Amino acid sequence: KDELQIGLPDLPRRIGRELPEVDSERGLDLGIIKLHPLFRTRVDYDDNIRLASEDAIEDVIFSQTPGIIAETHLGDHRLEVGYGMEILNFVKEEDENSTNHMAHAQLDLNFRDLTVTLKDLFEKSTSRAFSETSARDKLVINTVDLLARYDRPRWAVEGGWRHNTLDHRTLGLQTADYEEDVIPVLGGY
Repeated sequence: KDELQIGLPDLPRRIGRELPEVDSERGLDLGIIKLHPLFRTRVDYDDNIRLASEDAIEDVIFSQTPGIIAETHLGDHRLEVGYGMEILNFVKEEDENSTNHMAHAQLDLNFRDLTVTLKDLFEKSTSRAFSETSARDKLVINTVDLLARYDRPRWAVEGGWRHNTLDHRTLGLQTADYEEDVIPVLGGY
Protein backbone atom coordinates (compact mmCIF):
# COMPACT_ATOMS: atom_id res chain seq x y z
CA LYS A 1 0.00 0.00 0.00
CA ASP A 2 1.44 3.36 -1.03
CA GLU A 3 1.10 6.05 1.59
CA LEU A 4 1.75 9.76 1.54
CA GLN A 5 4.05 10.99 4.26
CA ILE A 6 4.54 14.55 5.41
CA GLY A 7 7.87 15.65 6.72
CA LEU A 8 7.78 18.13 9.57
CA PRO A 9 11.02 19.94 10.36
CA ASP A 10 12.77 18.52 13.41
CA LEU A 11 13.69 21.74 15.17
CA PRO A 12 14.85 22.26 17.79
CA ARG A 13 17.45 19.53 17.44
CA ARG A 14 17.46 16.92 20.18
CA ILE A 15 21.19 16.16 20.63
CA GLY A 16 20.52 12.41 20.62
CA ARG A 17 18.80 12.57 24.00
CA GLU A 18 15.93 10.27 23.27
CA LEU A 19 14.81 7.13 24.99
CA PRO A 20 15.92 3.88 23.32
CA GLU A 21 13.51 2.24 20.90
CA VAL A 22 11.07 -0.21 22.44
CA ASP A 23 10.91 -3.81 21.28
CA SER A 24 7.15 -4.37 21.10
CA GLU A 25 7.62 -8.11 21.66
CA ARG A 26 9.37 -7.56 25.00
CA GLY A 27 8.00 -5.98 28.11
CA LEU A 28 6.10 -6.68 31.28
CA ASP A 29 2.36 -7.22 30.81
CA LEU A 30 0.30 -5.72 33.63
CA GLY A 31 -3.28 -6.17 32.51
CA ILE A 32 -3.98 -3.66 29.73
CA ILE A 33 -0.65 -1.88 30.30
CA LYS A 34 2.70 -3.08 28.97
CA LEU A 35 5.84 -1.71 30.66
CA HIS A 36 9.20 -1.51 28.89
CA PRO A 37 12.10 -0.86 31.29
CA LEU A 38 15.10 0.56 29.42
CA PHE A 39 18.79 0.97 30.14
CA ARG A 40 21.68 2.03 27.94
CA THR A 41 25.26 2.79 28.94
CA ARG A 42 28.11 4.36 27.03
CA VAL A 43 31.72 5.49 27.52
CA ASP A 44 33.13 8.41 25.50
CA TYR A 45 36.49 10.11 25.29
CA ASP A 46 36.47 13.86 24.54
CA ASP A 47 39.75 15.65 23.84
CA ASN A 48 38.23 19.13 24.41
CA ILE A 49 35.26 18.98 26.79
CA ARG A 50 34.95 22.77 27.14
CA LEU A 51 35.33 23.56 23.43
CA ALA A 52 38.27 25.82 24.23
CA SER A 53 40.44 27.26 21.46
CA GLU A 54 43.49 27.00 23.76
CA ASP A 55 44.36 24.79 26.73
CA ALA A 56 41.93 22.02 25.84
CA ILE A 57 40.91 19.69 28.67
CA GLU A 58 40.34 16.03 27.91
CA ASP A 59 38.18 13.62 29.85
CA VAL A 60 36.38 10.29 29.77
CA ILE A 61 32.59 10.48 30.14
CA PHE A 62 30.42 7.65 31.43
CA SER A 63 26.73 7.96 30.55
CA GLN A 64 23.82 5.85 31.75
CA THR A 65 20.30 6.21 30.38
CA PRO A 66 17.67 4.47 32.53
CA GLY A 67 14.02 4.86 31.58
CA ILE A 68 10.61 3.31 31.39
CA ILE A 69 7.92 3.36 28.73
CA ALA A 70 4.31 2.30 29.31
CA GLU A 71 1.87 1.55 26.51
CA THR A 72 -1.71 0.45 26.24
CA HIS A 73 -4.00 -0.46 23.36
CA LEU A 74 -7.69 0.34 23.55
CA GLY A 75 -9.23 -1.24 20.47
CA ASP A 76 -7.54 0.37 17.46
CA HIS A 77 -6.18 3.23 19.59
CA ARG A 78 -2.83 3.37 21.38
CA LEU A 79 -1.32 5.44 24.19
CA GLU A 80 2.39 5.52 25.06
CA VAL A 81 4.16 7.52 27.78
CA GLY A 82 7.81 7.40 28.75
CA TYR A 83 10.38 8.97 31.04
CA GLY A 84 14.13 8.64 31.17
CA MET A 85 17.30 10.27 32.44
CA GLU A 86 20.74 10.67 30.95
CA ILE A 87 23.31 10.64 33.78
CA LEU A 88 26.72 11.99 32.70
CA ASN A 89 29.77 11.41 34.90
CA PHE A 90 33.14 12.93 33.98
CA VAL A 91 36.21 11.15 35.36
CA LYS A 92 38.45 14.21 35.93
CA GLU A 93 36.17 17.25 35.67
CA GLU A 94 33.40 16.35 38.12
CA ASP A 95 31.93 19.87 37.93
CA GLU A 96 30.81 18.91 34.38
CA ASN A 97 28.59 16.07 35.70
CA SER A 98 24.91 16.48 34.86
CA THR A 99 21.59 14.70 34.82
CA ASN A 100 19.29 15.32 31.86
CA HIS A 101 15.58 14.47 31.82
CA MET A 102 13.48 13.30 28.87
CA ALA A 103 9.76 12.54 28.67
CA HIS A 104 7.34 11.81 25.89
CA ALA A 105 3.71 10.95 25.34
CA GLN A 106 1.93 9.79 22.20
CA LEU A 107 -1.74 9.11 21.52
CA ASP A 108 -2.65 7.35 18.26
CA LEU A 109 -6.34 7.35 17.33
CA ASN A 110 -7.41 5.11 14.42
CA PHE A 111 -10.92 5.58 12.98
CA ARG A 112 -10.50 3.41 9.86
CA ASP A 113 -10.03 6.09 7.16
CA LEU A 114 -8.99 8.81 9.61
CA THR A 115 -5.94 8.59 11.86
CA VAL A 116 -4.92 11.24 14.38
CA THR A 117 -1.66 11.36 16.35
CA LEU A 118 -0.93 13.71 19.24
CA LYS A 119 2.68 13.71 20.47
CA ASP A 120 4.70 15.64 23.06
CA LEU A 121 8.50 15.42 23.47
CA PHE A 122 10.09 17.16 26.47
CA GLU A 123 13.74 17.55 27.41
CA LYS A 124 15.36 19.40 30.31
CA SER A 125 19.10 19.24 29.86
CA THR A 126 22.50 20.83 30.19
CA SER A 127 24.72 20.97 27.12
CA ARG A 128 26.86 23.14 24.87
CA ALA A 129 24.86 22.44 21.75
CA PHE A 130 22.98 25.74 21.45
CA SER A 131 25.64 28.20 22.58
CA GLU A 132 28.76 29.52 20.93
CA THR A 133 30.51 29.80 24.28
CA SER A 134 32.28 27.06 26.17
CA ALA A 135 29.79 27.36 29.06
CA ARG A 136 27.16 24.70 29.57
CA ASP A 137 23.64 25.88 28.77
CA LYS A 138 20.68 24.76 30.87
CA LEU A 139 17.69 24.53 28.57
CA VAL A 140 14.19 23.17 28.14
CA ILE A 141 13.06 21.88 24.75
CA ASN A 142 9.45 20.94 24.10
CA THR A 143 7.83 19.81 20.85
CA VAL A 144 4.09 19.21 20.45
CA ASP A 145 2.77 17.54 17.27
CA LEU A 146 -0.78 17.05 16.06
CA LEU A 147 -1.01 15.03 12.84
CA ALA A 148 -4.14 13.89 11.01
CA ARG A 149 -4.52 11.75 7.91
CA TYR A 150 -7.63 10.92 5.89
CA ASP A 151 -6.81 7.94 3.68
CA ARG A 152 -8.98 6.65 0.83
CA PRO A 153 -8.09 3.94 -1.71
CA ARG A 154 -6.94 6.41 -4.41
CA TRP A 155 -6.31 9.64 -2.54
CA ALA A 156 -5.23 10.96 0.83
CA VAL A 157 -5.02 14.24 2.71
CA GLU A 158 -2.60 14.77 5.54
CA GLY A 159 -2.05 17.80 7.74
CA GLY A 160 -0.49 18.74 10.99
CA TRP A 161 0.66 21.32 13.47
CA ARG A 162 3.96 21.39 15.33
CA HIS A 163 4.84 23.79 18.13
CA ASN A 164 8.52 24.02 19.10
CA THR A 165 9.75 25.74 22.24
CA LEU A 166 13.40 26.36 23.13
CA ASP A 167 13.85 27.97 26.55
CA HIS A 168 17.40 28.77 27.72
CA ARG A 169 17.74 28.80 31.50
CA THR A 170 21.26 30.24 31.45
CA LEU A 171 21.64 34.01 31.93
CA GLY A 172 22.88 35.72 28.81
CA LEU A 173 21.48 33.10 26.44
CA GLN A 174 17.78 33.89 26.91
CA THR A 175 17.86 36.14 23.83
CA ALA A 176 18.14 32.91 21.82
CA ASP A 177 14.81 31.57 23.21
CA TYR A 178 12.15 30.97 20.61
CA GLU A 179 8.80 29.43 19.87
CA GLU A 180 7.64 28.46 16.41
CA ASP A 181 4.62 26.90 14.77
CA VAL A 182 4.74 24.81 11.62
CA ILE A 183 1.54 23.85 9.75
CA PRO A 184 2.02 21.48 6.80
CA VAL A 185 -0.81 20.23 4.57
CA LEU A 186 -0.36 17.55 1.92
CA GLY A 187 -2.78 15.88 -0.46
CA GLY A 188 -2.34 13.37 -3.22
CA TYR A 189 -4.19 11.29 -5.71
